[in-house]
Amino acid sequence: MTRDQYLNLPVVKDFIDWMSKRLDAEKAPFPHSYSHRREKNHCYTFSSLADAVDQYLFKGKNFEATQECLNNFSKDLKNALEKDDTEELANICHNILAWGNINNGDPANLKDRASLISRLEKAKQELNPLSFDTEKDLSGIRANSGLIKIYSLLIDNFLMYDSRVGAALCWLVRHFCEETEQEFVPSELAFVYDDKRGDKHDTRNPSKGHYQFLKFNSREGKRDRLRLTVQASWILEAVLDKTLPSSQFNTKPFKDHRFWALEAALFMVGYKVKKDEIPSATR
Repeated sequence: MTRDQYLNLPVVKDFIDWMSKRLDAEKAPFPHSYSHRREKNHCYTFSSLADAVDQYLFKGKNFEATQECLNNFSKDLKNALEKDDTEELANICHNILAWGNINNGDPANLKDRASLISRLEKAKQELNPLSFDTEKDLSGIRANSGLIKIYSLLIDNFLMYDSRVGAALCWLVRHFCEETEQEFVPSELAFVYDDKRGDKHDTRNPSKGHYQFLKFNSREGKRDRLRLTVQASWILEAVLDKTLPSSQFNTKPFKDHRFWALEAALFMVGYKVKKDEIPSATR
């Protein structure tokens, strides 16, 4: 299935329209709040996805500062690959993993310098959202939290699909299903999520009743993670295409990196999603 075919599926079109109404508070506010344990139980409350970007914080940096950091990573990564500079490429990948708190093992297999360039070139070509087809055989491309971060900075508009982004996306799908009275989560929107490390209360689990979502480490999650990441990337782009000129996503600092801004919103929302509610859209 191509990008256009997927985005023209009726339930996908409906979800894109539904989600687009939650970009800015005046269209369809969705109060969402939680206490952040690592920030002395600071309480975050979001009235929209744009509001979540305004409150973005990671490693003490706001959205604008973080995007400057990621933009530099992205430029350096692409330049090193273009120059076939294996050592520089490995160093940049290492720095990206360190930034993303990926500290265990060698998820990007950086020790294998000989194949690093060819592996990233293959990923860049095969995972390009513009030319991707869901029927592609992706068995030769590895997927894990570390590599997804690297791919997202190498490939334009490729979602940095981590546990928080996954939790938020599934949470939104669930509320869409509830509001539109779906019998179950449509297969076209059956995204995956993951637990927060050490979380005994399962606070990133977006499932409720007969709306159930699988985890990254499920058989389907492992098999389909890359495909689902591209499909999620398509949805985010399509949602942003529906923004009005007055949308906050069309103002600075959002407009220079609109895709990253929406990704950042999901990152903030997805820290904790369990037991929160979202009201119906204003019609």
